[in-house]
Amino acid sequence: GLLEFSWISLSDIISEALNEILLGPIRIKIETNQSSLYVDKNFRVALEKILENIPVHATGATDVIIQLRSTDEGGLLSIEDNGCGISEQHKARIFDLGFGNGNGAGLFLSEKLLSVFGVTIHENGIPGQGARFELFIPSPILNFNP
Repeated sequence: GLLEFSWISLSDIISEALNEILLGPIRIKIETNQSSLYVDKNFRVALEKILENIPVHATGATDVIIQLRSTDEGGLLSIEDNGCGISEQHKARIFDLGFGNGNGAGLFLSEKLLSVFGVTIHENGIPGQGARFELFIPSPILNFNP
């Protein structure tokens, strides 16, 4: 509640988040066109928490695709890598505080920050083929420009 909400280019906020992370040789492809979100800078922090897991946990990843698709009720922003994926036994707990390596707060914090905007997040990747985080963005905060 301390930061000002405004319409922000989705590609700009993704680029800002990526500037805070060392991805090494991992290639990034962003497909969001000229879409924008009505959010504050905490949305960028939430994205950082998701993206910073890629070089740490996505063993073997060489590519990340960040893509926005329109849905009947808003948009679906997917962040997908081609790394090792997340095992089925861990999927149910990855957003729990304290789960995982390090302090286990990254994805927990990301989920909580996104919920402030009415955005939900799920992991729908295939173990052994890569992780896929899907963020449902409700239409009142999304200006979708294909």
